[in-house]
Amino acid sequence: MTSAKRRTATPQRRLDWSIKPRGTLNAAGMGYLGTAALSVVGGGLLNLPSWYAAVGASLGVVVTAITGLNAAPKVLAWRLASWIGGGSWVTATMATGLLPPTPEPWLILAGITGALAGTHKWAHTNKPMPSIHGHHHNGVLGNAATATVSNVPRKHVPLAQEWVNRLYRICKLRVQITELTMWEYGGGFTAHLLLPVGGDGIEKLDRERLSLANDANLPHGCAVDFRPGDARREVIMDVSTVNTLKETVPYPLDFTPRDVNDGILLGRFRHVAPMIVQAREPRTVVVGTSGSGKTNTLHVAAAQLGLCFNNLTLTMDLNGGGIAQAWLRPWLDGRVEEPSIDWAAACREEALLMSHDLLAIGLERKTVYAQLQIDANSDKIPVSEKVPQVTAILDEGAELLSDSIRDPLTRVIRGNIEATARQCRAAAVTYLLSSLRSTQGSISTDLLALMHNRIWMAGGEEKEAQYLYDWPGKQIDIKELAGSGSGFVRRHNETRVHTWRAFRMTPADHIIPVSIAVSGMRPGWDAASLEVVGPWFATRHKRMRWIFSTPEQRDRLPRPEPVELPGIMGGKLGDEPVIWHPDQTHPAAKDKRAQIAVRPAPKAPVRGSEDAAASERKHLSLLQGGGWEDPAQIAARARAERQAAGASPMPQTAAASAGAVVHAVEQVAELPQPQTVMAAAGADLPEILQRVVRRLRTSAARHPQGLGRIHSEDLAAFVGVPDTRHLSHLLSQIGLNPVKNPIEVNGVRKRGYDLRDAEAVAAKIARGEQTVPEEVAAWPEEVADERAV
Repeated sequence: MTSAKRRTATPQRRLDWSIKPRGTLNAAGMGYLGTAALSVVGGGLLNLPSWYAAVGASLGVVVTAITGLNAAPKVLAWRLASWIGGGSWVTATMATGLLPPTPEPWLILAGITGALAGTHKWAHTNKPMPSIHGHHHNGVLGNAATATVSNVPRKHVPLAQEWVNRLYRICKLRVQITELTMWEYGGGFTAHLLLPVGGDGIEKLDRERLSLANDANLPHGCAVDFRPGDARREVIMDVSTVNTLKETVPYPLDFTPRDVNDGILLGRFRHVAPMIVQAREPRTVVVGTSGSGKTNTLHVAAAQLGLCFNNLTLTMDLNGGGIAQAWLRPWLDGRVEEPSIDWAAACREEALLMSHDLLAIGLERKTVYAQLQIDANSDKIPVSEKVPQVTAILDEGAELLSDSIRDPLTRVIRGNIEATARQCRAAAVTYLLSSLRSTQGSISTDLLALMHNRIWMAGGEEKEAQYLYDWPGKQIDIKELAGSGSGFVRRHNETRVHTWRAFRMTPADHIIPVSIAVSGMRPGWDAASLEVVGPWFATRHKRMRWIFSTPEQRDRLPRPEPVELPGIMGGKLGDEPVIWHPDQTHPAAKDKRAQIAVRPAPKAPVRGSEDAAASERKHLSLLQGGGWEDPAQIAARARAERQAAGASPMPQTAAASAGAVVHAVEQVAELPQPQTVMAAAGADLPEILQRVVRRLRTSAARHPQGLGRIHSEDLAAFVGVPDTRHLSHLLSQIGLNPVKNPIEVNGVRKRGYDLRDAEAVAAKIARGEQTVPEEVAAWPEEVADERAV
């Protein structure tokens, strides 16, 4: 056999007749010939007027400017120079003519072409871009090879290119920035990143976030944060350039009813997005040392949960019930019928009763409301105003949550809390816990494993924050925080730790007004829950009034009845029930009793029958007290006063709750005022003045520092007049005028009215010293007539 060698066929060479330029010199030659041909044909052969060339060149300049808005400035300038240079030469030659031919026009065209060819490479080469601080410390964009910037406004292209290069240099990722927007309030920007193929995800960026912030030389308190996008390769990068964590943001007073299924708003992230945590299904723990803002965060949570039409809020605080003091004050003072916090425990014994009942309620609900779950096609009970969620807020929980607890009574409480957390999630009975430290000695590992939302406030050691978040490494840097109120958070179903700041709440400006609003809209207990609670449940408010009242008030209060503690046995043989006397628990009580040694009994809380409840009641005895009215009489009188004032009963739906908000806000005006206007017999105040005084008193009650002042626009809207001119016209006739200087309300300075001026005018009218013109006296009818017309 013979073998023939394969020969590679030589490709046949063909001429390339395309006019595509092969380089800078080739493009310059083609541009020279094309421009010359256009001038010869248009001017020499067709004898077209020169303004044809001028119009064509102008249109080319306009189109180039419009289509090149997102191009680099040098590229756009080079393109415009090409149109202007070529268009000017053609216009001039058509105006003067090229025949007979002379060398001067061709030499000028050659100079223009050479200048454009020589500057082409300079215009189309990327240079190092300045950073946000003005330093040229990034490399050339070409170093990132496939990294690109798209859909970014031209003025933000340098910043986007800088961060493309930084991400490549620090993280070794050739990303694309597909969108970049500056924050509306200033202080940073958000960029949308597209990661390259290869398997790297947001986790790699999280590990280098501190290195990125250091490389960018960001101010202290500023950082680079990453959030997941719509797909795994899409990442949202938030870069803060101003430390927003230092800003104190007051709690927004908004009494609109909420839904616990939508979560609760506790503050805002570093990039000022709202920090919302889910409160229906996941459980939450807040950790912070003294002065870290932990209790303030719990106050914000209590406000948000209280405004939910399908949630009941309870509190446990073994440090004297400090978290509940301000919330219960309107109820203790008789200004509202029901307390905004339905049950507050300030001692171990009361916490035992509460934890016992919450566990019993959760277990009972599983059976009673099983059909509701089936109807809703859900694995948890759908909560509503008829079957609300029950959330217990526990402050200073180290005395209850530690593994090292040896006190029998406290261990029973911890066991009830852990059992409720494990078994009652679907039954809408949950806890919001807090602790001074995030260590195993403060929170048991079993309980910590059940906490989905974990919040850590500034002030502690970094190793404790690492422990709380399962050692996330570089995601945590306590130097980023800005003191009390700031902290870290990892929410349910998230793996990243974010930096945030809580809203600031104060008793007079926020807690008292919210408490009054909540007391008028919160739901009641469902029938299934009331079936399984102990006999002590019915007298919880009497014990709360005793424990949270001042010593002077307690001297005139009826003493609360003794209570048999469930699950606790004492005596020499450990077979005697332990009786708790609430009147001896308060530190101010005069006679003290020795504490009975107790040990836990093996029985668990179950649904009680009528016979069992009756057998438990035989251990109770009534201790009569001083001369104060019974709490039921106080509540009845408050109810009568509200009905006389036209108040509506407690709403039972979300829609009804919204209607109760107006009345709840107006109740703030019923606070004691520094001056009371007493109208003389037969001297009635005009309707418009009554509305003005009522609105100014509301402002004074909610903002005592403002001394009862309000802007004219807001007052006119409340009173119901068309505008401020009409309001000024009516009030000036009775001697009430705006204050001379602009007043500041919520940071805004405008003309407005003062409560003291309004009350002084009302007092003059009441004494007969000020007459009321007919136009002012007939103001409501006048308005009605105008609306009818």
